[in-house]
Amino acid sequence: MFGKPEDSAPRGPSPERAEDRPTAGGSTDTARKWLLVLGILCLAAAAYQLVDRWLRPPLPAPEPADWNAIEPQVAAYLKAVVEQTRGHARDPNAHAQLGLAYAANGLWDEARQAFENTAQLAPKDPLPAFYVAMALERSDRLADARQQLEQVT
Repeated sequence: MFGKPEDSAPRGPSPERAEDRPTAGGSTDTARKWLLVLGILCLAAAAYQLVDRWLRPPLPAPEPADWNAIEPQVAAYLKAVVEQTRGHARDPNAHAQLGLAYAANGLWDEARQAFENTAQLAPKDPLPAFYVAMALERSDRLADARQQLEQVT
Protein backbone atom coordinates (compact mmCIF):
# COMPACT_ATOMS: atom_id res chain seq x y z
CA MET A 1 0.00 0.00 0.00
CA PHE A 2 2.69 2.48 0.94
CA GLY A 3 5.37 1.73 -1.58
CA LYS A 4 8.56 3.46 -2.46
CA PRO A 5 8.36 6.57 -4.66
CA GLU A 6 10.03 4.62 -7.46
CA ASP A 7 7.14 2.20 -7.52
CA SER A 8 4.63 4.91 -8.34
CA ALA A 9 6.64 6.37 -11.22
CA PRO A 10 5.07 5.77 -14.63
CA ARG A 11 6.71 3.10 -16.72
CA GLY A 12 7.38 3.31 -20.41
CA PRO A 13 8.54 6.13 -22.66
CA SER A 14 8.73 9.57 -21.12
CA PRO A 15 6.36 12.27 -22.39
CA GLU A 16 7.71 14.45 -25.20
CA ARG A 17 9.46 17.61 -24.21
CA ALA A 18 7.97 20.78 -25.69
CA GLU A 19 11.14 21.60 -27.64
CA ASP A 20 11.16 18.15 -29.28
CA ARG A 21 7.58 18.31 -30.54
CA PRO A 22 7.06 19.38 -34.15
CA THR A 23 5.64 22.84 -34.61
CA ALA A 24 2.48 23.65 -36.52
CA GLY A 25 4.51 24.81 -39.51
CA GLY A 26 6.81 21.83 -39.74
CA SER A 27 9.67 20.24 -37.90
CA THR A 28 11.63 21.60 -35.00
CA ASP A 29 14.63 22.11 -37.28
CA THR A 30 12.63 24.39 -39.58
CA ALA A 31 11.53 26.55 -36.66
CA ARG A 32 15.10 26.78 -35.41
CA LYS A 33 16.34 27.78 -38.86
CA TRP A 34 13.77 30.56 -39.13
CA LEU A 35 14.67 31.76 -35.66
CA LEU A 36 18.34 31.81 -36.67
CA VAL A 37 17.54 33.76 -39.85
CA LEU A 38 15.49 36.25 -37.85
CA GLY A 39 18.34 36.67 -35.36
CA ILE A 40 20.85 37.26 -38.16
CA LEU A 41 18.57 39.87 -39.76
CA CYS A 42 18.21 41.69 -36.44
CA LEU A 43 21.98 41.71 -35.94
CA ALA A 44 22.52 42.96 -39.49
CA ALA A 45 20.03 45.80 -38.98
CA ALA A 46 21.70 46.80 -35.71
CA ALA A 47 25.16 46.67 -37.32
CA TYR A 48 23.94 48.83 -40.21
CA GLN A 49 22.63 51.45 -37.78
CA LEU A 50 25.92 51.51 -35.87
CA VAL A 51 28.08 51.72 -38.98
CA ASP A 52 25.83 54.38 -40.52
CA ARG A 53 26.07 56.53 -37.41
CA TRP A 54 29.84 55.96 -37.13
CA LEU A 55 30.43 56.99 -40.74
CA ARG A 56 28.62 60.32 -40.34
CA PRO A 57 31.02 63.20 -39.98
CA PRO A 58 31.17 64.74 -36.50
CA LEU A 59 29.86 68.29 -36.76
CA PRO A 60 30.83 71.12 -34.42
CA ALA A 61 28.19 72.49 -32.10
CA PRO A 62 27.49 76.15 -32.91
CA GLU A 63 28.03 78.62 -30.09
CA PRO A 64 27.00 82.23 -29.56
CA ALA A 65 29.68 84.79 -30.38
CA ASP A 66 29.20 86.50 -27.01
CA TRP A 67 28.24 84.31 -24.08
CA ASN A 68 28.30 87.40 -21.81
CA ALA A 69 25.31 88.89 -23.64
CA ILE A 70 23.16 85.98 -22.46
CA GLU A 71 21.57 85.82 -19.01
CA PRO A 72 23.85 83.69 -16.77
CA GLN A 73 21.30 80.94 -16.00
CA VAL A 74 20.35 80.63 -19.66
CA ALA A 75 24.03 80.63 -20.67
CA ALA A 76 24.76 77.86 -18.16
CA TYR A 77 21.92 75.76 -19.59
CA LEU A 78 22.99 76.38 -23.18
CA LYS A 79 26.63 75.55 -22.38
CA ALA A 80 25.47 72.22 -20.94
CA VAL A 81 23.50 71.46 -24.11
CA VAL A 82 26.52 72.46 -26.25
CA GLU A 83 28.72 70.06 -24.25
CA GLN A 84 26.17 67.30 -24.64
CA THR A 85 26.08 67.94 -28.39
CA ARG A 86 29.88 67.83 -28.58
CA GLY A 87 29.77 64.45 -26.88
CA HIS A 88 27.35 63.20 -29.55
CA ALA A 89 28.64 65.14 -32.55
CA ARG A 90 27.38 62.51 -35.03
CA ASP A 91 23.88 62.34 -33.57
CA PRO A 92 21.26 64.41 -35.42
CA ASN A 93 19.02 64.38 -32.34
CA ALA A 94 21.72 66.06 -30.24
CA HIS A 95 22.06 68.87 -32.79
CA ALA A 96 18.27 69.18 -33.01
CA GLN A 97 18.02 69.53 -29.23
CA LEU A 98 20.68 72.25 -29.33
CA GLY A 99 18.79 74.03 -32.11
CA LEU A 100 15.58 73.91 -30.11
CA ALA A 101 17.36 75.26 -27.03
CA TYR A 102 18.75 78.16 -29.04
CA ALA A 103 15.38 78.81 -30.70
CA ALA A 104 13.57 78.84 -27.35
CA ASN A 105 15.94 81.58 -26.24
CA GLY A 106 15.74 83.67 -29.40
CA LEU A 107 19.24 82.82 -30.67
CA TRP A 108 18.06 82.26 -34.23
CA ASP A 109 21.42 82.27 -36.05
CA GLU A 110 22.81 79.61 -33.72
CA ALA A 111 19.55 77.67 -33.97
CA ARG A 112 19.77 77.76 -37.77
CA GLN A 113 23.34 76.43 -37.66
CA ALA A 114 22.33 73.59 -35.34
CA PHE A 115 19.35 72.71 -37.53
CA GLU A 116 21.59 72.76 -40.63
CA ASN A 117 23.84 70.25 -38.86
CA THR A 118 20.78 68.15 -38.08
CA ALA A 119 19.69 68.26 -41.73
CA GLN A 120 23.17 67.23 -42.85
CA LEU A 121 23.26 64.30 -40.42
CA ALA A 122 19.70 63.17 -41.22
CA PRO A 123 19.18 64.09 -44.89
CA LYS A 124 16.01 62.00 -45.29
CA ASP A 125 14.21 63.80 -42.45
CA PRO A 126 12.33 66.89 -43.73
CA LEU A 127 11.76 68.41 -40.28
CA PRO A 128 15.27 69.89 -39.78
CA ALA A 129 15.00 71.71 -43.11
CA PHE A 130 11.68 73.16 -41.97
CA TYR A 131 13.33 74.34 -38.75
CA VAL A 132 16.12 75.95 -40.78
CA ALA A 133 13.45 77.86 -42.71
CA MET A 134 11.78 78.91 -39.46
CA ALA A 135 15.10 80.19 -38.07
CA LEU A 136 15.77 82.09 -41.29
CA GLU A 137 12.32 83.67 -41.13
CA ARG A 138 12.85 84.71 -37.50
CA SER A 139 16.18 86.28 -38.52
CA ASP A 140 14.32 88.41 -41.12
CA ARG A 141 15.89 86.48 -43.99
CA LEU A 142 12.54 85.97 -45.70
CA ALA A 143 13.83 85.22 -49.20
CA ASP A 144 16.16 82.54 -47.83
CA ALA A 145 13.35 81.13 -45.69
CA ARG A 146 11.05 80.91 -48.70
CA GLN A 147 13.72 79.21 -50.79
CA GLN A 148 14.34 76.72 -47.97
CA LEU A 149 10.63 75.92 -47.72
CA GLU A 150 10.40 75.41 -51.48
CA GLN A 151 13.21 72.86 -51.25
CA VAL A 152 11.39 71.00 -48.47
CA THR A 153 8.04 70.82 -50.28
